[in-house]
Amino acid sequence: MWAVTRKLGVAPETARRKVEILARGRVVRFEASDAIAAIELHRLTQISLWDALIVHAARSAGAAVFHAPVRERLAQMSRDRS
Repeated sequence: MWAVTRKLGVAPETARRKVEILARGRVVRFEASDAIAAIELHRLTQISLWDALIVHAARSAGAAVFHAPVRERLAQMSRDRS
């Protein structure tokens, strides 16, 4: 909390509220198979490995909406596999 409130200049009340909001989210625990799936997604779509990890985690958590550039690359990946 110190890094957020002091280093970034965020009010303690705001930092606490943001943590409360984040705490409501679903936590996705990664296994080795998830890392492998994300690597494959990275390879097929050319998105960064970190982005592939995020997309894979979002899919695993049941996310239905992705940012437009990610959506376009995922759509292209699906077309390429057909």
